[in-house]
Amino acid sequence: MRCQTLPEKPQKNRSRATMKGAATALPGPAGGEIDLILERGKLVVFVEVKKSRDFSHAALRISAAQQQRIFGAAEEYLASCPNGTMTDCRVDVALVDAAGRIKVIENAFAA
Repeated sequence: MRCQTLPEKPQKNRSRATMKGAATALPGPAGGEIDLILERGKLVVFVEVKKSRDFSHAALRISAAQQQRIFGAAEEYLASCPNGTMTDCRVDVALVDAAGRIKVIENAFAA
């Protein structure tokens, strides 16, 4: 998969969830994968999706080892972008509860 950019604003009949590159599972080194890759202009957003009975249990399903696999897969993806690993990016987490509600934590793994 190569890095591509989208127009600055979504088309009238397109939601952000259907942006180009969404719903892409990108396998990375050591079996890591990225659930969603969203691109808007120069920003690349990698999204990890976790579902459980409630948001806290969903969040607990993300281990330190899994975070490292996500970072590895993201780095592999960024290598295909024109600016490589200097590309503006972040990792978000989308938590889904049993009722299907979604809570997005932007830049979830930032120190």
